Amino acid sequence: MAFKLYSTDDGHVPAWEYLPCSAMKPQIGMGLAVNETTGLLAVSTTPKYIAMRVEDKNVASGTLIPVVKIAPDQVWESALASAANVKAGKAVDVASGGLLVDATATANKNFTLTYLAGTAEGSAVRGRFNG
Repeated sequence: MAFKLYSTDDGHVPAWEYLPCSAMKPQIGMGLAVNETTGLLAVSTTPKYIAMRVEDKNVASGTLIPVVKIAPDQVWESALASAANVKAGKAVDVASGGLLVDATATANKNFTLTYLAGTAEGSAVRGRFNG
């Protein structure tokens, strides 16, 4: 699973932006951030964007890919990277790889859980990204 938009507060569909990425294999729903050194998107555990393109191989550095900018009015759905004893309201981390929620980690506390289908690995969760 990966991050997919579940809802927005006012029901609008967010616009896509096209930004250059580093040499990587983008996946729909992958959390990305602009690397301050290169100015290119890269996989991030503190994402600012969600990728909207999938490739089966690495794209060249500088390739433009469609992304959605993360905003406070969005609820995102993903899955737990591992089993965790957590409840809605807890701020947790995005797992390495940028596709899942690591509810056992709280170093970044950048994703606040609002719903959990369960606490086992792979359980669907929803929440909002924090700042």
